Amino acid sequence: LRPTRFRALRIRHPRLVLLRALLAGSATVFGFYSFSQLPLAESYSIAFCTPLFVTLLSIPILGEKVGRASWAAVVMGMIGTVIAANPAGSLNLAPTLLAFASGLFWALTVVYTRKAATRESTQAQLLTTGLVFCLVSGLLMDWTMPASWFEIGMCAILGIEIVLAQVLFLEGYRLAPASLLAPLEYQSLIW
Repeated sequence: LRPTRFRALRIRHPRLVLLRALLAGSATVFGFYSFSQLPLAESYSIAFCTPLFVTLLSIPILGEKVGRASWAAVVMGMIGTVIAANPAGSLNLAPTLLAFASGLFWALTVVYTRKAATRESTQAQLLTTGLVFCLVSGLLMDWTMPASWFEIGMCAILGIEIVLAQVLFLEGYRLAPASLLAPLEYQSLIW
């Protein structure tokens, strides 16, 4: 940051920004736990309840009006999610509920990202979320030093990708309604 840009780190609504960061951290912890206990496709599919929750929560929390196209995209995505989650198969309750909770907490993160975007800078939100993630990760992880320079480089590349993804995510929700962007998360099922 240039010296004059440090004003962008000023947080006007600390409770809102901290709540958003804690929700994102909770969604991540619950998601990672479910990933470790369920097949990746199943865990990820269950967490795809997020766009439905975002669309529903954007009405009372953000006062957004949700159009037919957004509802249609959410319904189609939920149908695909249910099929991919294979509800007729055996159910491992705790990890399944944590995957579901991850989706709910991520939906709340998205809604509060949109709410904070009109009041806080991207830099302030990024810094707060990064600090919360460092604290939560530091408390929960069992650190192992990367074994090679290749692994260190991969960690560095991953860090850069995460920062860029967060900047794009924050800016996207600054510019567009949550209920419009939420169904776009279903494209991750393809990738």
